[in-house]
Amino acid sequence: MASRSKLNQICQFCRCTPRTELKKCHKCGSVSYCSHACQREDLTNHQRACRVAREGVLIPPLDFLKTRKEKERLTEILTALYNDLARWMEAKSSALLERCINDLKLRYTPSACETHVLRVVVSRDEMWPSSTSTPGELFTVTKFQVMDVQYARESMVLWKDCMRELEIQRREAKANGLGMIAVVGIECPALATVRLLQFTGAL
Repeated sequence: MASRSKLNQICQFCRCTPRTELKKCHKCGSVSYCSHACQREDLTNHQRACRVAREGVLIPPLDFLKTRKEKERLTEILTALYNDLARWMEAKSSALLERCINDLKLRYTPSACETHVLRVVVSRDEMWPSSTSTPGELFTVTKFQVMDVQYARESMVLWKDCMRELEIQRREAKANGLGMIAVVGIECPALATVRLLQFTGAL
């Protein structure tokens, strides 16, 4: 994390308004963080966008960006789309937790959250930055699925890194007496990403 930004932004991971200047990702410069800790925590989620931003590799669903001017704006567009996804997740977190508890039947078998996650696939009609003031309308859920963690780690390309990181976090949580972690994975194929919502001690 090398360069510094004085732009009026928020941390890509914790969404806080910085008390001091933010530091940009030194590889792509497209996102900013308030600390090294937040950058490390967001590494899995940011890797794909980082590569796109620095190499100019288009995610297949965004191949409609044909003109030179549009391609030059790719980093800006992707950053806005990832921010939209983060806004949607924040707006829907309570509803997604309740859905996770119900679908995994965690009130009856709390240990299920150690072996399964709730997969939520989302899409939206136009993959373009939105100016809507209603974050809950930014994306549409197309699928809910209770998914085995081992299957996700071994067979789901977008999920592999997230599941490895989750395994580490679960070990740390158990060692620190924080209890079990219920997880909702938000999968957005159009952005080739999976974002995890984690709930500790929520059961």
